[in-house]
Amino acid sequence: MRTCEHQPSLLLLLLLLAHLPFLAWDPDGTADVHTRGAWTDEGLYASQTLNFIETGRLDLHENSTLVRGPLFNVVQYPFFLIAGPHREVARLLVLLSVLGSLWFLLRVSGLRLPITFLVLITFTQYQVFHFSHYAMAEMMCVASLLMSLGFFVHTGRDDVPRLRALFWSAFFLFVAYGLKVQYLYAAAVLPMASLLLWAAGRARGQANNKNNLRAVGWSAAFTFTFLLLYLLAWYLPHREFYHYIMGSETQGRYPAGPGALWETFRFNFEVGIWSGYTWGTLLLFAISALALPLLSLRKKGRIQPALAFALAWILLEVHKLPMTYLPNRYLLSLYVALGLLSALLLARVYRQGLWGARLTVLIAAVMLVMHGANIERSLAARTNDLGKVNAYLKQADLKGKVVLGPWAASACWGTHAVTKPVWNGYFNYEDPLGRFQPVLILSETDEEESDEAWRSQGIDLNAAADSVRVFPLWRYEVGMYWINGK
Repeated sequence: MRTCEHQPSLLLLLLLLAHLPFLAWDPDGTADVHTRGAWTDEGLYASQTLNFIETGRLDLHENSTLVRGPLFNVVQYPFFLIAGPHREVARLLVLLSVLGSLWFLLRVSGLRLPITFLVLITFTQYQVFHFSHYAMAEMMCVASLLMSLGFFVHTGRDDVPRLRALFWSAFFLFVAYGLKVQYLYAAAVLPMASLLLWAAGRARGQANNKNNLRAVGWSAAFTFTFLLLYLLAWYLPHREFYHYIMGSETQGRYPAGPGALWETFRFNFEVGIWSGYTWGTLLLFAISALALPLLSLRKKGRIQPALAFALAWILLEVHKLPMTYLPNRYLLSLYVALGLLSALLLARVYRQGLWGARLTVLIAAVMLVMHGANIERSLAARTNDLGKVNAYLKQADLKGKVVLGPWAASACWGTHAVTKPVWNGYFNYEDPLGRFQPVLILSETDEEESDEAWRSQGIDLNAAADSVRVFPLWRYEVGMYWINGK
């Protein structure tokens, strides 16, 4: 443990090496079983940026990912431009952002030990581990939240200007919801954490607690300023399209009535949250939630800024639990927040003496072995379905040509094709053959992924195609429908 604590670069290097064998393979088949998730979404997240690079035209309305996460596309752009339109480039970008945020935290005074525990017990957890190398926005949003934590912790130090620390903490929360607007709730973490610090200081009669009260005001001011920037620079110029997207995305998100909310939460917990991959994380958090406040009250003084941040983060994550649609990727930030609280407990106990050090190292070792066994099984179960499709499509000349379907972007990495999803009643569904003149359509043979966008318009893909080839992609049969003699 001391080796990991005093050699943080070695710890992160080992974590990087654990990820490398997965970068060129399919998304894991069990990390998020209730949705196509990364299988289609990795490509969809990148498609508008790649189309812009290929055509020189940015079409905001061809997909929903850019309007929901402009910063994610901005960050991807230079890397695709320099290194090429490859999935490995997009995955490495996310992975390095996660590792970079951990590297930063490991150098923050007072955080090295808890973040060491966080890496060992949480960033090896199955879903968190796999999504850390998926080309999707969620774990980059988590990385931004962790950067915000690092600067917020600086507010408790006398050698760092508090206003500067609060500004950068608010900035990285702005980055989180700029990467994906579903993280807009994260904007409240900073003022809530500041409020918790002030309330704890007031309850304990802490001297100079007025500084904490000022921090609440400045936190709210910086948070509001960045929200206003987002509103003026992005939301208002695209308000109509934004409402179209978010209306579709959020419709029916919560059931009506407290009884239905409880039943949905119970269903989500039993079916999705509690599993063989998560029970250790949840159990350790439950113990931490009981023990950490008791340990915090043993000594007089102010509550740790890191603890206040973790508590605020967890409280704001709870709103997801009764959602009617709750894929595992929505829970990643919750798992990291729970892990942060647990890591703070382990670090506190570790410093209690020899018994504490032995106990916490044992707990971390057990968690690491459990998570490592899951990752090892995943390594043995890797598949390359998308790689086979990609190799097949690279044999054709697709440069600058249109390929349609929700699977198109994930299948066409490196082909320089222009890909557009088609969803019935949502995107690109009106006369897609006439409007886009595609050379290729990718569709599940039952058209489930597009809500029968083709069949509902009387288009028989088998009849419209000059040739058809069907590939298995995970648990789906996806047809390649070549058109116009291609």
